Amino acid sequence: MASNYEGMYTRMGYPDPKYVAKFVDKYTKKNNWNATKVNILDLGCGTGLVGKNLAESGFTNIYGVDISPNMLEEASFKGVYRELDEHTLGDPENLPDKFKNQFDFVTCAGLINNNHMDYLLFEEMLLSCKQGGYIVFAARFSFMGKYWYDDVIQEMHNSMRWKLLGTETFFKYDQLEEISIGRFSKTPCKVFIFQKLQEDIKMHVDKINDKLRNFLKSKSAMQQAMSNLMMKNTLKPRDEDDGDKAN
Repeated sequence: MASNYEGMYTRMGYPDPKYVAKFVDKYTKKNNWNATKVNILDLGCGTGLVGKNLAESGFTNIYGVDISPNMLEEASFKGVYRELDEHTLGDPENLPDKFKNQFDFVTCAGLINNNHMDYLLFEEMLLSCKQGGYIVFAARFSFMGKYWYDDVIQEMHNSMRWKLLGTETFFKYDQLEEISIGRFSKTPCKVFIFQKLQEDIKMHVDKINDKLRNFLKSKSAMQQAMSNLMMKNTLKPRDEDDGDKAN
């Protein structure tokens, strides 16, 4: 099944990995980072299509996680992952310590579908990413309504745990010769990129833990205020005395 999975999806039209890799490349260049020095964790890596696209842009430190050993075996054949781990996602309490707060980018393509995962996947993204790093994922999108993840990502934004930097919409399964085949039909999707604001911690934030949530929000607000103040001082023009001395 794993060996047929990739060919089937790419024939129908599965550009999610390409869009995710494009955003990683864009923000790597925006920060003037060296692609060979950037650490990336690919959650739900499957057969390795995100890793393949990243490698084509020069990234070499790519780590993959997936629940399926067969998918991981297929991903290993691409030779682009530094390490591949079998792990069940959606359980941040058991996320290995070696992943926590370690990555410049955390990616995820094709995993966040309607009612397929819950908010704990987003907790794992934040837990794996360094403060100031980036989380890039693609998900189904509706022009007419909302998906379950809309409220989750908005709440994380309101809590100053991350901030949205950009999105781009596209279609998957757009290469079908018929309007639909089984459960597959042309589907609108969106790729998101968030920057992690939350301070690095070793535990995830449970929905009912308001004390920890409020503490992290206040820390993020303080750090953001300090950053804005430093930026303001850097851009502040010389005072009039300095101007007079120059004359």
